[in-house]
Amino acid sequence: MNYRRVFYHISCGLAFLALIGASGCSPELLERQILRAVEQRPAVHFKTEGRALRNAELKSEENILGLVGDFVELKDGTYDVSLDAPNDYELHFSLLVDGNRLSVLESDARPANCSPERRVRWPQPKTARSADYNNVRTITLEDPIFGPPTGEPISCIQHSWLGCSKRKVILTAESEPRGAEIWIDGKKQDNQTNRTLSVPYCVDDKVKSVLLRMENKINCEESVDLSPDARVTIACAFQDPIPTGN
Repeated sequence: MNYRRVFYHISCGLAFLALIGASGCSPELLERQILRAVEQRPAVHFKTEGRALRNAELKSEENILGLVGDFVELKDGTYDVSLDAPNDYELHFSLLVDGNRLSVLESDARPANCSPERRVRWPQPKTARSADYNNVRTITLEDPIFGPPTGEPISCIQHSWLGCSKRKVILTAESEPRGAEIWIDGKKQDNQTNRTLSVPYCVDDKVKSVLLRMENKINCEESVDLSPDARVTIACAFQDPIPTGN
């Protein structure tokens, strides 16, 4: 098996020791350890040739995958991907990942919450093998074309933020190299790696989506199970997409 990187979180905070085969944590301190060695698999390059979707956030079931323009590793399976578009619209598409194959099953454009419906045309995203990188598949997203509002009634959903307590989770984000963006539940933090953050603990939101992102690197994304007053370390050894011919 050809391993490319390790992305994990451990309670004792000595994240990168596993990368060199050492361990500085005694067994009693390893209260909660998740270790995931990522087998080399194709990366997906989300790209656009237009302007409207540049750097738009890509989400799958509320987990942020990265931004349009990023390289993302995806396990085999089906993903419901969404991204924000102009005119308070959201673009959605269903993506099937099966080894080296990528397929877009369906796509549509929808108004965001409390936004008016418009006439809109959005071509289905196109998949292809990258001409610039080995072991990379591309998904090209075209700009949507908007018309006038349809006049349909506007619907709104009220979100509840109950269940959050004053207790915090101490989250340390580390990367090699340093200086990566830190995103938590789709929100970019003011700090970059390596950094320790205080995250609110919410009973109804015990799982946080954490993204470490660096330009022209393959993103690291992980869903982290939290408990009140926990100390969690997340680490990523970034990899470069391999140019064609290497």
